[in-house]
Amino acid sequence: MKKLLTILLLMLSTVFYAQDNLATVDTKMTEVLALIEKGDVEKLKQMSTQKMYCLQCFENSQGKAPYLVDSKTFYKKHSSKIFNQDVLKRIKEGEKKIITEDGATANYIALYTIYKPNELADGHEGMQFAFWFKEESGSLKLSGVETIP
Repeated sequence: MKKLLTILLLMLSTVFYAQDNLATVDTKMTEVLALIEKGDVEKLKQMSTQKMYCLQCFENSQGKAPYLVDSKTFYKKHSSKIFNQDVLKRIKEGEKKIITEDGATANYIALYTIYKPNELADGHEGMQFAFWFKEESGSLKLSGVETIP
């Protein structure tokens, strides 16, 4: 009976921990979007990992895996193209979903629907914009961006 109670308590604490982390990602996402809109690159760099996943940063993506770019280069050369006004508007208006990920580049991914199925054309599956977050030194840092598909 004690083992069952211990297992149950452990499961409940895991659920509460996960919910707390998802709320932290949601808060961090709000901060990141506000900084992107302000164009505060210095604060964004501080909130980002040194290397960021960015498939859009590579024109010819063949042979470039794992698509990592230095965060300074990301903000200097790519972020203004990726975060244009239309994309930012669609992110703010889109449905949001936060998922956990157990990968080398991300622990959490915040997904925003920027195009619904059939919105661009009949049969189009839609598109999501993803922000990757990695736990680093006790805090969440932005570790990548991508569009899906």
